Amino acid sequence: PVAVTAGFVHGTRFYDYLGAYRLDRASDGVAKIAIGSTMEWAGSQGLTSFDFLPPGDAYKLAWTKSATPVHDR
Repeated sequence: PVAVTAGFVHGTRFYDYLGAYRLDRASDGVAKIAIGSTMEWAGSQGLTSFDFLPPGDAYKLAWTKSATPVHDR
């Protein structure tokens, strides 16, 4: 594989826990393809939310129009 995504489902939400890709294929957009494919799969399973989890990195924010603030204790 050139990219993988690992996550888990709870209720109607997919939690995107970990993603990885081959650096020599980064310019091919394989990470975006993996994320998009995972989102499509989540939707096909009837899931209604896709949670990238913290931190709010720029690549994560590029996929959304809104974000939920998260605070450490």
